[in-house]
Amino acid sequence: MGVPSDVWSAHKEFSAGVLSNCVRITQLRARTLLKSRSRQHRAIPKLVPEYNIMQSQAFGMDEMLEINYGKRLAFKKSTWTWVTDQAISLMQIEMQLTFELGLADSEEMPMLLWFEDYLIGVRVNVVEYLDR
Repeated sequence: MGVPSDVWSAHKEFSAGVLSNCVRITQLRARTLLKSRSRQHRAIPKLVPEYNIMQSQAFGMDEMLEINYGKRLAFKKSTWTWVTDQAISLMQIEMQLTFELGLADSEEMPMLLWFEDYLIGVRVNVVEYLDR
């Protein structure tokens, strides 16, 4: 599996940049999640802007693939969906760490639980987007 050679040769510069950023952000995520729980909690918010940038790049790559392959693509917006799913799962980990480390007051709990429910709904919606 990989990038088809005709797409790679036509859009090598753009594709290489997007794919290298995917690798870089995956490495940053792995390094962050190998830290202690409290350090993870402090480091995860610093990764979210990286995912925002990556979402824009992934959207552009998906558009390029759609232009080249159109209806032959098995999944539309697959790169964007993957990046978005990774970002949402990272936010869910952050929420779980907030609960585990006892960093939330009882007054904040309803809002945090609502946000966790919201993240689950968004994540399901993003994954369902692949079927469209």
